[in-house]
Amino acid sequence: MTLPTWNGKPVTQGSPEMSDAITQSWLVLQETLGGTGLTQRSAEELLHAVEAAAWLERMAGINRHLLVPAAKSNGASWDALGAAMGVTNGTARQRHHQDVEEWEGHLRQAASQIS
Repeated sequence: MTLPTWNGKPVTQGSPEMSDAITQSWLVLQETLGGTGLTQRSAEELLHAVEAAAWLERMAGINRHLLVPAAKSNGASWDALGAAMGVTNGTARQRHHQDVEEWEGHLRQAASQIS
């Protein structure tokens, strides 16, 4: 999967630019959306905010991919997970059932290696 750009330049996995994008994204959006109206922002400022939003979206997806299976394996219901994500329990299950299965498979494998 291609990474979003940062400051208009391509970003490679593990680069300093990737770290900058991850740590600075929220601040860029807060600054862009606060105070001055969006119509008074330059195209460059708005493009940088779009980059920031793309990084936050990417990080949120990665975190959900890890957190939903962990929560489900620790007893969270699909109803509670759906509510936390703002979707129905069926949608939560449809989106993350495979992640949960893989997570629980890894847990079973790790447990069998300990025994």
